[in-house]
Amino acid sequence: MKNSINLLLFTFCLCANHTVHAQWEPQADKIFGAFFSVDAHRAVDAQVDWAGVNLFPWSSAPTLSGWITRTADGGASWKYSQIPGAEGYVIWGISALDANRAWVSMNYRADRSKSRIYRTQDGGATWQLQFEGAGAGFHTHFFDAQNGVMVRGNKFRHTADGGANWSALDSFPAANNGVFLIPTESFDAYRDTIWIPTVDGKISKSTDKGKTWQTISTYMQFSGVSANILDFSDGQHGIAAALFASTPGPDGFFPALPYPRLFNTADGGLTWQEVPSFNLPLPVDDISISSIGAIPGLSGTYLMVAGYFDTGTSSSKNFIYQSNDNGFNWVLIGENPSTFRLQSLEFVSPTAGWGGIGGDYTPGVPHFFRWNGTVTGISETAAYETPLQVMPNPASDHLTLKLPEAAVKPGLTAFILDAQGRLMLRNQTGICTELDIRRLPPGAYTAMVQDERGNIVGVKRWVKGE
Repeated sequence: MKNSINLLLFTFCLCANHTVHAQWEPQADKIFGAFFSVDAHRAVDAQVDWAGVNLFPWSSAPTLSGWITRTADGGASWKYSQIPGAEGYVIWGISALDANRAWVSMNYRADRSKSRIYRTQDGGATWQLQFEGAGAGFHTHFFDAQNGVMVRGNKFRHTADGGANWSALDSFPAANNGVFLIPTESFDAYRDTIWIPTVDGKISKSTDKGKTWQTISTYMQFSGVSANILDFSDGQHGIAAALFASTPGPDGFFPALPYPRLFNTADGGLTWQEVPSFNLPLPVDDISISSIGAIPGLSGTYLMVAGYFDTGTSSSKNFIYQSNDNGFNWVLIGENPSTFRLQSLEFVSPTAGWGGIGGDYTPGVPHFFRWNGTVTGISETAAYETPLQVMPNPASDHLTLKLPEAAVKPGLTAFILDAQGRLMLRNQTGICTELDIRRLPPGAYTAMVQDERGNIVGVKRWVKGE
């Protein structure tokens, strides 16, 4: 176990004041038994969630088609379908706009060069083959009903008519080693922007719905690793987890790192820095991260599923952590809700999220879980343990933030968050700063000061009066 630990750890006796106030709820999806894996997942809102489920491992049933499953009532009921004529194809990616419209990318088990994209406009009752050939089969994302992109290897195509026609096959600029294509987690999109990591440690980014791309050199590129999990909480703040080396071994596979490495960005992916001394309080060094889920509306807030294999009990031990500062610090908030770890987290708001498990060998276990609690950006405990002063409190027109001299560092920024964790004001600050709060509606707020690396220097609750 590493000695340096960069975590905010609270004992479970503080759970009443913790940032998470609920558990994962298993969903009604008993059609799936053992050996099934949620390999594609896309949540639309608190009511609608789509997923692609394959038999695990894929080679155990080479002629079996995967299932597309969907709920449109918050998980109370699920609809299942298989695409006719897609026997032997693995569901690799899914993109959805609502309860009716979705696209699925599939890859043939026996021949990876055979790949397809299907579309449904009636909730999965019928499916239309839209594309077959190079460039399909791995990741597909639609920004709206017309504009979408498909990615395979270091190649991409885009469409501007809902997938009826696709552009000629093109390559990411300056990306010569392809992209990592781990289902569910290895790319992310926010509004018109999409990010895809390449295996040589770079990030390919498009800000015009996949039409044009730039490839960004990163610190990962010079560290011999590349991002396998990528998630953005908004258009600026994102996290990348590196689980494998960027150079393949003698067997042609990318070797797993001795310990995962975590990187973050605060400028939309243009620059990345490594989270220093990243470590989790687990009894072994050989751990893995299976999923990271950003919380929409809470900038820099994520949940992460990580764990290890317990050789003594021959079982996986997995836990859920939360970060409120763009990945610099992580809080243990509970155990994984299933016998096997969640490998996809999809949050649509601080109060609604979905998770799917992969490769479970236990018959009859749920493969989907729904989060119905509340994730907030700042813990109640942390708000009272930092040296920031706010005056007056309650305040009406102006608010003064004051830090002790010992806490002042270069590059401090003050944030004002509302009761839902949404950013309301942002201002550069120092030892003492006065903020104009006249435009804020009455209510409860949090003042937070971070240094230039995203570390929390001070936090305090306050009230805006009438």
